[in-house]
Amino acid sequence: MTYIRKLDLFRLLLTATILACLAFGYFSTTSIFFTELLLVAAALLAATLLSDILIAWLFLLSSSIAVVLLVAGVVYLTSLQQLVLLFSFPLVLALTSRIHALKREILSAVKDEQKNASNHYRQLLAAAKQNQTWPVEAILVNWAHSSHFYHMNPSAYRDMLRTIYQTLLDCLTEDMTVYYVSNGSFLILLSGQDAEHRLYFDTVIQPKLSKLRFHNLSISQETQYRHGYVAIDSSNMETFRTSSELLKQLNRQLETDIIVEY
Repeated sequence: MTYIRKLDLFRLLLTATILACLAFGYFSTTSIFFTELLLVAAALLAATLLSDILIAWLFLLSSSIAVVLLVAGVVYLTSLQQLVLLFSFPLVLALTSRIHALKREILSAVKDEQKNASNHYRQLLAAAKQNQTWPVEAILVNWAHSSHFYHMNPSAYRDMLRTIYQTLLDCLTEDMTVYYVSNGSFLILLSGQDAEHRLYFDTVIQPKLSKLRFHNLSISQETQYRHGYVAIDSSNMETFRTSSELLKQLNRQLETDIIVEY
Protein backbone atom coordinates (compact mmCIF):
# COMPACT_ATOMS: atom_id res chain seq x y z
CA MET A 1 0.00 0.00 0.00
CA THR A 2 1.40 3.39 -1.03
CA TYR A 3 1.79 6.30 1.38
CA ILE A 4 -1.02 8.17 -0.39
CA ARG A 5 -3.45 5.29 0.11
CA LYS A 6 -2.39 4.90 3.72
CA LEU A 7 -2.95 8.62 4.24
CA ASP A 8 -6.44 8.43 2.72
CA LEU A 9 -7.26 5.41 4.88
CA PHE A 10 -6.19 7.08 8.13
CA ARG A 11 -8.01 10.29 7.19
CA LEU A 12 -11.16 8.25 6.66
CA LEU A 13 -10.70 6.49 10.01
CA LEU A 14 -10.10 9.80 11.79
CA THR A 15 -13.18 11.41 10.25
CA ALA A 16 -15.33 8.40 11.13
CA THR A 17 -13.97 8.35 14.70
CA ILE A 18 -14.63 12.06 15.27
CA LEU A 19 -18.14 11.87 13.83
CA ALA A 20 -18.92 8.77 15.88
CA CYS A 21 -17.72 10.40 19.11
CA LEU A 22 -19.64 13.61 18.51
CA ALA A 23 -22.78 11.77 17.41
CA PHE A 24 -22.64 9.60 20.53
CA GLY A 25 -22.31 12.70 22.72
CA TYR A 26 -25.10 14.50 20.87
CA PHE A 27 -27.55 11.64 21.43
CA SER A 28 -26.45 11.14 25.05
CA THR A 29 -26.41 14.34 27.08
CA THR A 30 -25.33 17.92 26.50
CA SER A 31 -22.46 17.60 28.98
CA ILE A 32 -21.09 14.48 27.26
CA PHE A 33 -21.37 16.17 23.85
CA PHE A 34 -19.34 19.19 24.94
CA THR A 35 -16.85 16.92 26.73
CA GLU A 36 -16.38 14.92 23.53
CA LEU A 37 -15.98 18.15 21.56
CA LEU A 38 -13.31 19.34 23.99
CA LEU A 39 -11.46 16.00 23.93
CA VAL A 40 -11.43 15.85 20.12
CA ALA A 41 -10.23 19.46 19.80
CA ALA A 42 -7.51 18.90 22.42
CA ALA A 43 -6.30 15.74 20.64
CA LEU A 44 -6.15 17.47 17.24
CA LEU A 45 -4.28 20.43 18.71
CA ALA A 46 -1.81 18.26 20.66
CA ALA A 47 -0.99 16.09 17.64
CA THR A 48 -0.29 19.21 15.60
CA LEU A 49 1.84 21.14 18.08
CA LEU A 50 3.72 18.52 20.13
CA SER A 51 6.73 16.39 19.20
CA ASP A 52 6.38 12.61 18.84
CA ILE A 53 7.98 11.96 22.22
CA LEU A 54 5.63 14.35 24.00
CA ILE A 55 2.66 12.85 22.17
CA ALA A 56 3.66 9.38 23.34
CA TRP A 57 3.89 10.55 26.95
CA LEU A 58 0.60 12.44 26.65
CA PHE A 59 -1.05 9.32 25.24
CA LEU A 60 0.08 7.22 28.20
CA LEU A 61 -0.68 9.83 30.86
CA SER A 62 -4.13 10.71 29.51
CA SER A 63 -5.12 7.05 29.29
CA SER A 64 -3.89 6.36 32.82
CA ILE A 65 -5.63 9.41 34.32
CA ALA A 66 -8.88 8.62 32.52
CA VAL A 67 -8.85 5.04 33.81
CA VAL A 68 -8.25 6.21 37.38
CA LEU A 69 -11.02 8.83 37.24
CA LEU A 70 -13.59 6.57 35.66
CA VAL A 71 -12.83 3.44 37.66
CA ALA A 72 -11.85 4.76 41.08
CA GLY A 73 -14.09 7.83 41.24
CA VAL A 74 -17.83 8.16 41.67
CA VAL A 75 -19.10 8.50 38.09
CA TYR A 76 -22.78 8.57 37.17
CA LEU A 77 -22.31 7.28 33.65
CA THR A 78 -23.18 4.07 31.89
CA SER A 79 -20.41 1.64 31.00
CA LEU A 80 -20.72 2.57 27.33
CA GLN A 81 -20.42 6.29 28.08
CA GLN A 82 -17.33 5.65 30.19
CA LEU A 83 -15.69 3.62 27.42
CA VAL A 84 -16.36 6.27 24.77
CA LEU A 85 -14.99 9.03 26.98
CA LEU A 86 -12.00 6.86 27.88
CA PHE A 87 -10.94 6.10 24.30
CA SER A 88 -11.94 9.30 22.47
CA PHE A 89 -8.86 11.38 23.26
CA PRO A 90 -6.12 8.70 22.80
CA LEU A 91 -7.74 7.31 19.65
CA VAL A 92 -8.07 10.69 17.92
CA LEU A 93 -4.56 11.60 19.11
CA ALA A 94 -3.06 8.38 17.70
CA LEU A 95 -4.83 8.66 14.33
CA THR A 96 -3.94 12.35 13.90
CA SER A 97 -0.29 11.67 14.79
CA ARG A 98 -0.18 8.88 12.21
CA ILE A 99 -1.61 11.20 9.55
CA HIS A 100 1.04 13.83 10.28
CA ALA A 101 3.76 11.16 10.11
CA LEU A 102 2.51 9.95 6.70
CA LYS A 103 2.42 13.53 5.42
CA ARG A 104 6.04 13.98 6.46
CA GLU A 105 6.99 10.78 4.63
CA ILE A 106 5.22 11.94 1.46
CA LEU A 107 6.90 15.37 1.57
CA SER A 108 10.32 13.90 2.31
CA ALA A 109 12.85 14.25 -0.51
CA VAL A 110 14.24 10.78 0.29
CA LYS A 111 11.51 8.25 -0.44
CA ASP A 112 11.31 4.49 -0.08
CA GLU A 113 12.84 2.94 -3.22
CA GLN A 114 12.49 -0.76 -2.43
CA LYS A 115 10.53 -1.42 -5.63
CA ASN A 116 13.22 0.21 -7.79
CA ALA A 117 15.93 -1.63 -5.88
CA SER A 118 14.12 -4.93 -6.44
CA ASN A 119 13.86 -4.33 -10.20
CA HIS A 120 17.51 -3.32 -10.47
CA TYR A 121 18.65 -6.33 -8.45
CA ARG A 122 16.67 -8.64 -10.71
CA GLN A 123 18.31 -7.08 -13.77
CA LEU A 124 21.80 -7.43 -12.28
CA LEU A 125 21.21 -11.12 -11.54
CA ALA A 126 19.90 -11.77 -15.05
CA ALA A 127 22.86 -9.98 -16.67
CA ALA A 128 25.39 -11.74 -14.43
CA LYS A 129 23.86 -15.13 -15.17
CA GLN A 130 23.89 -14.49 -18.91
CA ASN A 131 27.33 -12.89 -19.19
CA GLN A 132 29.00 -14.57 -16.20
CA THR A 133 29.90 -11.17 -14.72
CA TRP A 134 29.91 -12.41 -11.14
CA PRO A 135 29.71 -11.42 -8.40
CA VAL A 136 26.74 -9.13 -7.83
CA GLU A 137 27.53 -7.22 -4.65
CA ALA A 138 25.20 -5.59 -2.13
CA ILE A 139 26.07 -3.30 0.78
CA LEU A 140 23.40 -2.22 3.25
CA VAL A 141 24.25 0.98 5.14
CA ASN A 142 22.12 1.65 8.22
CA TRP A 143 22.00 4.85 10.26
CA ALA A 144 22.12 3.42 13.78
CA HIS A 145 19.41 4.56 16.22
CA SER A 146 17.67 6.49 13.44
CA SER A 147 14.26 6.03 15.11
CA HIS A 148 15.63 7.80 18.20
CA PHE A 149 16.56 10.82 16.08
CA TYR A 150 13.21 10.70 14.28
CA HIS A 151 11.27 11.01 17.53
CA MET A 152 13.60 13.77 18.67
CA ASN A 153 12.99 15.98 15.63
CA PRO A 154 11.24 14.58 12.49
CA SER A 155 12.21 17.58 10.36
CA ALA A 156 15.90 17.34 11.28
CA TYR A 157 15.67 13.57 10.72
CA ARG A 158 14.51 14.09 7.13
CA ASP A 159 17.29 16.63 6.56
CA MET A 160 19.80 14.08 7.84
CA LEU A 161 18.47 11.40 5.48
CA ARG A 162 18.97 13.78 2.58
CA THR A 163 22.52 14.49 3.76
CA ILE A 164 23.35 10.79 4.03
CA TYR A 165 21.84 10.09 0.62
CA GLN A 166 23.78 12.92 -1.02
CA THR A 167 27.01 11.83 0.69
CA LEU A 168 26.57 8.31 -0.70
CA LEU A 169 25.82 9.64 -4.18
CA ASP A 170 28.95 11.80 -4.10
CA CYS A 171 31.10 8.84 -3.05
CA LEU A 172 29.78 6.14 -5.36
CA THR A 173 31.70 5.00 -8.40
CA GLU A 174 30.05 4.63 -11.82
CA ASP A 175 29.13 0.97 -11.31
CA MET A 176 27.38 1.58 -7.97
CA THR A 177 23.73 2.52 -7.43
CA VAL A 178 22.15 3.48 -4.11
CA TYR A 179 18.52 3.10 -2.99
CA TYR A 180 16.78 4.15 0.21
CA VAL A 181 15.00 1.08 1.62
CA SER A 182 13.33 2.65 4.72
CA ASN A 183 14.15 2.76 8.43
CA GLY A 184 17.36 4.70 7.90
CA SER A 185 18.87 2.07 5.57
CA PHE A 186 20.45 2.52 2.13
CA LEU A 187 21.15 -0.35 -0.27
CA ILE A 188 24.15 -0.11 -2.59
CA LEU A 189 24.08 -2.49 -5.58
CA LEU A 190 26.91 -3.19 -8.01
CA SER A 191 28.24 -5.94 -10.25
CA GLY A 192 31.58 -6.95 -11.69
CA GLN A 193 34.79 -8.58 -10.58
CA ASP A 194 36.51 -5.72 -8.79
CA ALA A 195 37.82 -6.99 -5.45
CA GLU A 196 38.32 -3.45 -4.18
CA HIS A 197 34.64 -2.56 -3.80
CA ARG A 198 34.35 -3.51 -0.14
CA LEU A 199 37.72 -1.92 0.64
CA TYR A 200 36.52 1.26 -1.08
CA PHE A 201 33.48 1.34 1.17
CA ASP A 202 35.56 0.81 4.33
CA THR A 203 38.24 3.35 3.45
CA VAL A 204 36.30 6.06 1.59
CA ILE A 205 32.53 5.93 2.17
CA GLN A 206 32.42 4.88 5.82
CA PRO A 207 34.83 7.62 7.04
CA LYS A 208 32.81 10.30 5.25
CA LEU A 209 29.58 9.06 6.80
CA SER A 210 31.17 9.05 10.24
CA LYS A 211 31.87 12.78 9.93
CA LEU A 212 28.20 13.64 9.51
CA ARG A 213 26.40 15.13 12.48
CA PHE A 214 22.72 15.40 13.38
CA HIS A 215 21.66 19.00 13.99
CA ASN A 216 18.68 19.48 16.29
CA LEU A 217 18.15 23.20 16.90
CA SER A 218 21.33 24.29 18.74
CA ILE A 219 22.45 20.72 19.50
CA SER A 220 24.82 18.77 17.25
CA GLN A 221 25.16 15.02 17.76
CA GLU A 222 27.45 12.37 16.37
CA THR A 223 25.91 9.75 14.07
CA GLN A 224 26.94 6.10 13.75
CA TYR A 225 26.48 3.57 10.98
CA ARG A 226 26.27 -0.18 10.62
CA HIS A 227 26.66 -2.11 7.40
CA GLY A 228 26.21 -5.56 5.94
CA TYR A 229 27.79 -7.06 2.84
CA VAL A 230 26.81 -9.94 0.54
CA ALA A 231 28.47 -11.11 -2.68
CA ILE A 232 26.16 -13.16 -4.90
CA ASP A 233 27.62 -15.59 -7.41
CA SER A 234 26.55 -18.81 -9.15
CA SER A 235 27.02 -20.79 -5.94
CA ASN A 236 24.53 -18.86 -3.81
CA MET A 237 22.31 -17.23 -6.44
CA GLU A 238 19.38 -19.51 -5.55
CA THR A 239 19.60 -18.39 -1.91
CA PHE A 240 19.24 -14.72 -2.89
CA ARG A 241 16.82 -14.90 -5.79
CA THR A 242 14.90 -11.79 -4.69
CA SER A 243 15.83 -8.50 -3.07
CA SER A 244 13.69 -9.35 -0.02
CA GLU A 245 15.83 -12.45 0.64
CA LEU A 246 18.94 -10.34 0.17
CA LEU A 247 17.74 -7.63 2.57
CA LYS A 248 16.80 -10.25 5.15
CA GLN A 249 20.38 -11.54 5.18
CA LEU A 250 21.86 -8.03 5.26
CA ASN A 251 19.62 -7.02 8.17
CA ARG A 252 20.77 -10.10 10.09
CA GLN A 253 24.32 -8.87 9.69
CA LEU A 254 23.33 -5.46 11.04
CA GLU A 255 22.19 -7.11 14.26
CA THR A 256 25.74 -8.36 14.89
CA ASP A 257 27.38 -5.03 14.07
CA ILE A 258 27.88 -3.60 17.57
CA ILE A 259 27.11 0.10 17.98
CA VAL A 260 27.73 2.16 21.11
CA GLU A 261 24.41 3.09 22.74
CA TYR A 262 23.61 6.77 23.33
